[in-house]
Amino acid sequence: MRQPFFKKRAKWKFPEYCSGDKSAWMDLSEDCKRRDGYTCTECGAKGRMAGGTATLHAHHITSKSRGGGDFLLNLKTICTTCHEKHHAHMR
Repeated sequence: MRQPFFKKRAKWKFPEYCSGDKSAWMDLSEDCKRRDGYTCTECGAKGRMAGGTATLHAHHITSKSRGGGDFLLNLKTICTTCHEKHHAHMR
């Protein structure tokens, strides 16, 4: 049997190392995207709320594993393509 041409991605879920209130994270993530105009801060790709097609993520500038926290000043909006460049596990 042939493999399908497109590999279907599994539905995204919070990694196991994430703890705390998920709704608080979703609110913070949305605040970050709104602050950045629903635009990737690295390549300029526009998200749906800005009239584009890019899927956007809130990315920790200083990772949680290196002491960074979940607060707006430690987040920036980036698209999936740029996020994959930062995290090997997303490739």
